[in-house]
Amino acid sequence: MMEPIIKTYMTELNAQMEEEILKVCHSYGIDVNKERLMQALTDARKFYDEGYRAGKLDAGPKWISVEERLPELIPCNAGTAYSEAVIVWTNGRKAMVAVWDGIDFLCAADYWEAWGEKITHWMPLPELPKEV
Repeated sequence: MMEPIIKTYMTELNAQMEEEILKVCHSYGIDVNKERLMQALTDARKFYDEGYRAGKLDAGPKWISVEERLPELIPCNAGTAYSEAVIVWTNGRKAMVAVWDGIDFLCAADYWEAWGEKITHWMPLPELPKEV
């Protein structure tokens, strides 16, 4: 069976690239084993890609389903507990700021139009901006 043209071209291109990398190393007086160098570059690229993906995934607050978990309660002086302010999302596609009291999310009265909607997700507020 014949190899696809693109695969053949990429194989040739990779071989040329490997030779060019080796030439650059030799031009700087660096004597390297070609196979070990290519494996090290392949491994480095894999670690870079994994770090990039992890960094992108951890790049700020994410929506959390209320079925997965609820905001952490912080005890107050009066024997009650409330969460820090969070952003909540309703099944009516509305976002608002609220606090969790262990029973329900409490929102400002300005959000009366969301009355009767269920809160499905929440996320921590992003970090505050640095003052100018």
